Amino acid sequence: MAVTHDPSDGGPLQATGSGAWLVAARITAMVMLGLLGVQYLIGMYLNLYVHLSSSPFGMMTMMSGGDGGGGALSVHMMLGMLLALGAVAALVAALLAGGAAGWWAGAGLAGILMAGTGGLLFVMAGHHDGYSFLMATGFLMAIVGYVGELVTTRS
Repeated sequence: MAVTHDPSDGGPLQATGSGAWLVAARITAMVMLGLLGVQYLIGMYLNLYVHLSSSPFGMMTMMSGGDGGGGALSVHMMLGMLLALGAVAALVAALLAGGAAGWWAGAGLAGILMAGTGGLLFVMAGHHDGYSFLMATGFLMAIVGYVGELVTTRS
């Protein structure tokens, strides 16, 4: 597996290893971007239309849909867990593809973990703006990571 770079084209480093792993890395990055888009829309729905309780038993109430969320928070959290698992798969595929793709997929995984941590703290600690900012920052980091992975695995 080799990494090539032609300085005359001004493009990024590209992995030229196993074609199957390059395809797997690209597919996982595209799936992750799609799931991140869905996660963003559900999160915006929760932010705009659902009142989240800040009581000590708020998590149980919110998860049961008793706060008016109709289970949207549960879907949001489950999708977050799926994103974390997908991020690990994307990282493995990117590392096996070679080149800089692994670094980008690693950034995507770090962003998802950051957003998930921010989300959990946001719900558990009373809806502090700082945790919302942590979610948004992690989301953006994940998007940049998977777009970077797509760019570095193009053929």
